[in-house]
Amino acid sequence: MERLPCPGDGRAAHARLTTVGWGAVVAAAPGHVENVCDSVLDPLTPTQLKQLRNIGDALLTRLDPDRRPTGLYDPEREEAGAS
Repeated sequence: MERLPCPGDGRAAHARLTTVGWGAVVAAAPGHVENVCDSVLDPLTPTQLKQLRNIGDALLTRLDPDRRPTGLYDPEREEAGAS
């Protein structure tokens, strides 16, 4: 990670992932995904998974109404591709 000054607020800083940092994320991803599936998703029923998704959508809508970091996530597109 590298720290960069925030142009709009001198009290804040922005963080940017370096190439080495991204490599660490990629290396950790398979184990992380397996752990999340085993610990969080697998115990849930299909109904509970849908509820979890709806809760996540509601939180994201409140936290980021403009969908800035979540713009690539489009549930309608994802569902259309699954059928």
